[in-house]
Amino acid sequence: MNYDVSSHFLGLAAVFDGMQDAVLIHDLDGNIFTVNPAIKDVLNYEPQDLLGLPVSVLIPGDLLEEQERLLRQILNGERVRQYRTVRLNANGNAIPVSLSLSPIKVNDDRIIGASQIVHDIAKEIEAEVALNRLAAIIEGSQDAIISKTLEGIITSWNPAAESMFGYTDKEAIGRPITILIPDERLHEEEVILGKIRRGEKIAHFETIRKTKNGDLVPISLTVSPVRDHGGRIVGVSKIARNISSRHLAEERKANLAAVVDSSDDAIIGITVTGLITSWNKGAERILGYTEREVIGKDVALIIPEDRIDEKSIYSKK
Repeated sequence: MNYDVSSHFLGLAAVFDGMQDAVLIHDLDGNIFTVNPAIKDVLNYEPQDLLGLPVSVLIPGDLLEEQERLLRQILNGERVRQYRTVRLNANGNAIPVSLSLSPIKVNDDRIIGASQIVHDIAKEIEAEVALNRLAAIIEGSQDAIISKTLEGIITSWNPAAESMFGYTDKEAIGRPITILIPDERLHEEEVILGKIRRGEKIAHFETIRKTKNGDLVPISLTVSPVRDHGGRIVGVSKIARNISSRHLAEERKANLAAVVDSSDDAIIGITVTGLITSWNKGAERILGYTEREVIGKDVALIIPEDRIDEKSIYSKK
């Protein structure tokens, strides 16, 4: 006998009226009999505008075979959960959605149609894209980027952290951050965690950390609190930059300055326009001027008048 499909579907409508996801129910020919009010929010259709139409009006042409495949699964009594695809809204725009489909059965277990729950996942996809972009930045960063719990347990570890400290991610994740901290600097961790728990950020804190092999590495740390959706601080993010090369450059600069300062020869710095920029003790001893007296002055100050044409040697002016 023929079953009154429409009256069966219409009897279920009240159940779906309060749902935030769009719900539509159609028969095995794909004709829509019931649509809940949320269809307006998800696909911009007025519910009554879809009643009696084939569900194919919501499906891009190149995905019609997909709908047939899903329907075959339903006819086999299967459920389809959170299937990602796209649907067309009232303006003809493709909207990314997650579909959950279930067969509709009557008392004799005969399948007479299907229900579709349509969940808009545009914001989820946007968040995933942003997360993937961030992950790519972290993976490609030359700085070590490490996250940890408020108890100091490492929860993430990028490739630069492995290069800098020698531990693989498998060796580091799950272990205390103190594996990187020299014993004499362990107190720093409590200070850092204390500030993070108060919601403070620590920028460019210079310290020393140790590698897996026990080598000491000078680093600059930037530490920030990690918050959940409710704003509660749930972890810590650390960015560590190796500043060994800068320390080496500063050491070389200091050594060079010491050599210049202690030299018995006059060593003078001059700009291309002939202004004196540096003046060592040897220059003070030989030429009689103090550093304060000559810095910023024209080099002509130390050239005898009968040799003033020699200024061109020092200046391109």
